[in-house]
Amino acid sequence: MKIKMLYFSLFFMTSSLIILSTHAESFSRGKRSVIWNESGTFQSISINNEKLCAIKSNSNETACFNLYYDKTRLPPQQFSISGKYKLISMGERHTCAISNIDSSLYCWGFNKSGQIGIENNNTYIKEPSKVNFQKEIISISTSQANTYVVDKDGDIWGWGTNMHNQIPNSNFITYLASNIPRKIPNSKKFFAISSGDYFMCSLSFEGMNGTEKYGNIYCVGDNKYGQHGNGKDAHDVIYLTKISYKNYISLAAGKTHICAITTEKKLECWGNNNFGQLSYDPKNTSYLTTPHPVISLNDSNFQNLKFKSLALTDNSTCAITTENIPYCFGDNTYGQLGGEPESGAEPITSLSGFTYYSHYKPKKLMPSTEVKVKSIAGNARSTCIVTQNNELQCFGFIQKNTYSSLSMGSNYICGISSYNTRAFCSNLEDGLSGHFANPWNAPLVTPWASSQSFSQVSVGIYHSCGVTNESPHNTYCWSNPETSEMSKRTHPQIVEQLNEPMSKIVVGSAHSCAISKQTGSLFCSGNNGAGQLGNGNFMSTVQTLHYNKVILPNVSFKDIALSDYATCAVSTENDVYCFGINKYGELGNGGFYSQVKNTPQKIKNIKLKSISGGNNFFCGMKANASENENKVICWGDNSEGQIGLTHKRKSSKTVELPNSKNFISVNTYVSTTCLISKNNEAFCLGNNLNGIISSDNPYEAIYAPIHVQSNKKFNAISIGNKKACGILTSDKTVFCWGNQ
Repeated sequence: MKIKMLYFSLFFMTSSLIILSTHAESFSRGKRSVIWNESGTFQSISINNEKLCAIKSNSNETACFNLYYDKTRLPPQQFSISGKYKLISMGERHTCAISNIDSSLYCWGFNKSGQIGIENNNTYIKEPSKVNFQKEIISISTSQANTYVVDKDGDIWGWGTNMHNQIPNSNFITYLASNIPRKIPNSKKFFAISSGDYFMCSLSFEGMNGTEKYGNIYCVGDNKYGQHGNGKDAHDVIYLTKISYKNYISLAAGKTHICAITTEKKLECWGNNNFGQLSYDPKNTSYLTTPHPVISLNDSNFQNLKFKSLALTDNSTCAITTENIPYCFGDNTYGQLGGEPESGAEPITSLSGFTYYSHYKPKKLMPSTEVKVKSIAGNARSTCIVTQNNELQCFGFIQKNTYSSLSMGSNYICGISSYNTRAFCSNLEDGLSGHFANPWNAPLVTPWASSQSFSQVSVGIYHSCGVTNESPHNTYCWSNPETSEMSKRTHPQIVEQLNEPMSKIVVGSAHSCAISKQTGSLFCSGNNGAGQLGNGNFMSTVQTLHYNKVILPNVSFKDIALSDYATCAVSTENDVYCFGINKYGELGNGGFYSQVKNTPQKIKNIKLKSISGGNNFFCGMKANASENENKVICWGDNSEGQIGLTHKRKSSKTVELPNSKNFISVNTYVSTTCLISKNNEAFCLGNNLNGIISSDNPYEAIYAPIHVQSNKKFNAISIGNKKACGILTSDKTVFCWGNQ
């Protein structure tokens, strides 16, 4: 094994490798990021350090995304490319694609070195432009400032920069750049090609193994890191040179390294190893000048795996097994290989103090799930895949998502992004460390993201709903899946029957209600066995999303809350109206517990500005309360202490929550009440079954507010069946706790 120290200056400090600054340092890592999931169906993807383009499965249209244009935005900004394509390749700053209609080649982007391949003096070509290349193309590769193709006859053509002789000619005359496709001389015929920075490697056709082609690897151009694989590590190679007589079925080039799959379906890599992208510890192996087998010292089963395809990024390597499972190794500074960057990684610190993380030991991209993958691509800080279900996922972005509001159900959570108002939703069944869990406090995973921009969302037990700023139809609903697997996900469907804009919708266990944005009228749907729809009868709606108007002349509403079998709403005059069952005192009117009301009943002598409902109780914030008044009013079930009474199990009269003068908001769920103080501290009382209130006594009912998560401050809080989650004041990210 020939090992040479990297040309960077090297220093050792404790167990960390110290390197000089590289290009990746210009990316501000900040809080590490999340997975982005894009709904839709895609067949293939290509990516560079600015954009990602994906070809759609059914239409062959191309959807592209500006990955980092807005560092706070997920999903990223999307744009379309004219034309339909069957294959696309993205270089450093230019893109080429093969037309699905006539197999012609189209290119666009930066053209300073002629890499677009058209006679145009412009340094940037915005729209796809047809390249004057008449032969049918079977393989294409774009790199920093070059484009290469293999035609149907097995000949290689290239154009763009030639500063390292990466486009040799028969006269061995060096030229700087050309926009004219030039045939690269060689007596061999080729079937695959891949290129990195100023070098190119290709596979010659030597035979067939069934339907699978195989051949030898030939390389040309820059050889600074031994990427030619010929045992040398200096001087440009000015003609296609065979690296060995071994046969390979596939190859891929990164920025300065190469990997290939042998006919035995094993991985071999060579070239630069500064981030462990060859699977060797970068402290000991800077680069390799000949192909070496990929090893895994911590996974005894790895050597038994067989691989079928490759994708190399700037400083990492990913390969897909014959079972369609992706394995990756190399740079994981931005979480682009999945999991926490520090976990199982070797820290590499630059002289400026920036810390990178080398995960040189091959690992599953998604260790907690067996999601099957059909395509993979990556760049310096993100890795993207197309699953077997043709859905797109990306790992490694800039920051956690930040939120303006949250809503939790029994096992499902939705939040509205504080930047682009998309609804991010996720199932909690798999646990916060699960692959598809959520970004709420696991920084490297994100939930499903809506394509709509929502102003408010509400999560129920079985389905969720939200309202947008659209008109006239702005209400959407979707079912809560049992797991967060992409195949189980559902997407928002518009509620056609609500044919005017709504300002708010609230989903309960078996009914839901919405408020009209224009009139303040109330509309309800679902189970009406106790009159909780407020329409004067006890007939449930035939369809779940068939809404009936609640008739209450001259009253408009601004807030609403649901219990299991009752509904309460706050008017624009701060009056409170309730209807439904009164078994636990849900109507708050001091009447008999046996009464049932199917029309709105006004609660006398209270004014509220907001309201929240649990299973069989309600709490709200007083309107126009003085500084020294208790601010929280509750009524209904108190069997777990959720309304703060120490001597009664329920109350049909409204009661003040003792010592609540400093609270500014309230959130309730099942039998638990949580509050936010004016100092942004969180307090809870009631049911403590899952340790939401206290980890010391998880089965004890709490009858007075207890300060929870005392080292954190929250803008808002929401309670679920097993967890509570809050939006942190410090950075607007979400923190969850509970589930003891």
